[in-house]
Amino acid sequence: MKISTKPVIAIIGHKNSGKTLLIEKLVKELVKKGYKVASVKHIGRKGHGFDMPRKDTTKHLEAGANPVIAITEDQIITIKKTHIENPLETLWENIPEKINIVFLEGFSTWTLSNENIPKIICIRNKEDLKEYQEKAKNTLLFGSLKRIENEKILHIIEDFREILEKTISYIKNQEKLIEVYNLLPRLNCGKCRFKTCFNLAKAILDNKASKEECVVLTQKKGIKILIDGKEIPVTSFVEKIVKTTILSMLSTLKGVNIEDEQKAKLKIEVETSN
Repeated sequence: MKISTKPVIAIIGHKNSGKTLLIEKLVKELVKKGYKVASVKHIGRKGHGFDMPRKDTTKHLEAGANPVIAITEDQIITIKKTHIENPLETLWENIPEKINIVFLEGFSTWTLSNENIPKIICIRNKEDLKEYQEKAKNTLLFGSLKRIENEKILHIIEDFREILEKTISYIKNQEKLIEVYNLLPRLNCGKCRFKTCFNLAKAILDNKASKEECVVLTQKKGIKILIDGKEIPVTSFVEKIVKTTILSMLSTLKGVNIEDEQKAKLKIEVETSN
């Protein structure tokens, strides 16, 4: 699964557990504090549209238009028919760069056991608590609209300030984590003991590892690839293929004499701007 380059929190729970209310309160307070917030709602019923049946936009869709765009003086809504196996795989590319935090409502199928996505779980009773304690990974906190005899559960209304503080603390920590992650190759080559670049970034942030443990960053480079001035890290396997292929082609050119391809160094620069 793709890793979000933004702090993200999934708000999950059964119907009438307070998910939407909690997101409303969090969004309102975070916006007041200057955060740029995005929210994404998962609609579980296939074919469930975004407006009432027989409205004009629905008629356009049924006629075959794809996408349909509705515009008012202060809103733009784009409706596009598609088929997505995992909504999270295509979600991140639609989040604007300026966003500080993304809230997901629902998405439990894809987030419940995902250790990289923290969760605020809204529960209705002790049965819900037991269910999610057994299934969920990386739970930020449990919240409820009722007082339940368990100190781990915060009341969504009465304890909201504590929920807000924990959320802000997570955002700040996640921003630091993403800064470290962006310094790594993000190739997930599996050659270090952490197996993924995201896990290595978390270990570095916790002072349990250093950037020098990244095999790709520390390996001797026989090729350097830059796109718009930014170096693109490559594994040794990719380096060997690219270097051998290009040097073989260059060696056929008149006036080019490459005596030792192993010692030759190659630098490729690509400018995509006009």
